[in-house]
Amino acid sequence: VIADGSGNIISGVKSVEGMVVTDCEPIFADGKLQWIRVKDGEISFEQITDFKESGTWEISDRVVEARDPWDGTSDTSWYQEEKTTFEISTPEQLAGLAELVNGGNTFAEKKVLLTNDIFLNDETYSNEWTPMVGWEGTFLGNAYGIYNMYTTDEASGGLFSSIGENGKVIAVNISQGLLEAGGCIADENYGIIAMCNNYSYVCGAYSGWEMTGGICNTNYNWVYGCKNYGTVCGSYVGGI
Repeated sequence: VIADGSGNIISGVKSVEGMVVTDCEPIFADGKLQWIRVKDGEISFEQITDFKESGTWEISDRVVEARDPWDGTSDTSWYQEEKTTFEISTPEQLAGLAELVNGGNTFAEKKVLLTNDIFLNDETYSNEWTPMVGWEGTFLGNAYGIYNMYTTDEASGGLFSSIGENGKVIAVNISQGLLEAGGCIADENYGIIAMCNNYSYVCGAYSGWEMTGGICNTNYNWVYGCKNYGTVCGSYVGGI
């Protein structure tokens, strides 16, 4: 049934085909009631979009089907020390960026432009992402999405673990991610995060992390124009 904000029932009983009840609290965003479910080890996102007062609800899967998902390898062939601007369009190139950054290359005074949606996993979420530590460059997402990111509580973050004082992360969407700690953009931000959105599930409740955030976990500088559309859970949580 549909109820109003005071709990008054305002519709007849509606039937739903294929709904699986989960322990995850659904969220309402962008006109959709959305939730995550895990069944037989498989993770999926589902949604209800039909809010008419009568009839039958239809469940539609809001998951964007993976296109050319990450094969688990890293590609650093695009990097040249003398260049200051780089373009990344594949998950292997993004993994190569992480390899370089976590190897000590902060990308200070350099720019990395995302030129395509990137899928780090298919529906199995078998590839674990290692967040980048100490980012000092500019990452321009161009409103593209990084999909199906999976991190564990040992990873301490999402796309980045920490963004340095000169680091900037601008206009990237983290979608359909499953993150056990930190935030979708970073665990710690000392720089600038702007115009980024989280459409992922960030939960520290089952990983031992008490504090989690949708965009970033701990912020020491500037977060601007960002939105959290995902589910965030833990003892002390924030959308941003």
